[in-house]
Amino acid sequence: MENKGIKLIERPAFMAGITAVGGFCNAYTGMTRGGVFANAHTANMAKLGIAIATLNASDAFNAVVPIVGCFLGAVICELVKDKGDLLGGHWHQKALILELLALVAVGFIPDTVPDFWVNAFMSLVTGFQLDVFRSWSGGNHNTTICTGNLRTMGQLFYAELFHRTDATGKKALTYAGLLLSFPLGAAVGALLCLWLGVRASWVAGLFLLAWVLWMNMDEKRQAAGART
Repeated sequence: MENKGIKLIERPAFMAGITAVGGFCNAYTGMTRGGVFANAHTANMAKLGIAIATLNASDAFNAVVPIVGCFLGAVICELVKDKGDLLGGHWHQKALILELLALVAVGFIPDTVPDFWVNAFMSLVTGFQLDVFRSWSGGNHNTTICTGNLRTMGQLFYAELFHRTDATGKKALTYAGLLLSFPLGAAVGALLCLWLGVRASWVAGLFLLAWVLWMNMDEKRQAAGART
């Protein structure tokens, strides 16, 4: 797809990078924080229901806290969306800076801290990201979970097989790249975790810094174009 006229935050390359960070976050908690995925809230909701049915208060608490973390992440995102312009610049950029700081901060939390609380914090981070970036130029897209994305890929594959046009093939191929960026981010994250342990999140922070600078450069380019 052509990038002309498409917002930076909806370009496939930009969204692929954000999606890779989503994969990284799941690998990070899975590899360094007790084998739990940061954004497995479908499973957490099911666990909550089972815990209620079996009157298991401990399991219910363990399921509820990360769910609440994800919920609060979305609430904080909406707050940034509402108030971000007061700080100048686009709210997406401010949100990305907050996520960057969160990933840097979590790398300072030693592995002696119970994994449960770190995973709850990471659930907040991934819930925040999920609400910040929700679409690419071709439609909706989830950057931290893949179930809906797999459905979308299936729909695009069907369209390419039975309703083929020049656009369907290109869109399906582009979206396949977006979909695969998640496991790629998880793979890179796993290698970084083996090397750096809990401090691997700092590398993800550096990656997001590059994306923040990209957004800043694009904002300046647009401002310069508006003046000419």
